[in-house]
Amino acid sequence: MAEKLTPRQEKWMEKWEYWHKKNKWRYILSTGITWGILTAAFVTLVYRWYYQVCEQTNDLILRFVIFILAGIPYGYVLWRVNEKRYNKYLELKGSKKK
Repeated sequence: MAEKLTPRQEKWMEKWEYWHKKNKWRYILSTGITWGILTAAFVTLVYRWYYQVCEQTNDLILRFVIFILAGIPYGYVLWRVNEKRYNKYLELKGSKKK
């Protein structure tokens, strides 16, 4: 007997179906780049506040590049986790895996 999904799970599933239909790499890159930019900006602000120094442009560019590149594996892991969750919800709903 299949369990029913909660309204929150249904809402998440609707949102994930949008990305599920899109290209996998589009999700990975958009998530990774967004995470990288936001994280690099946060680290830069904290660094400037704590040490009260201005950095050279090369240091800032390098920091952003490193965090964006680190965001790609982060996006891939999120894709895998969300796909497993999506398939689990499909099974709960009584649908077949896609």
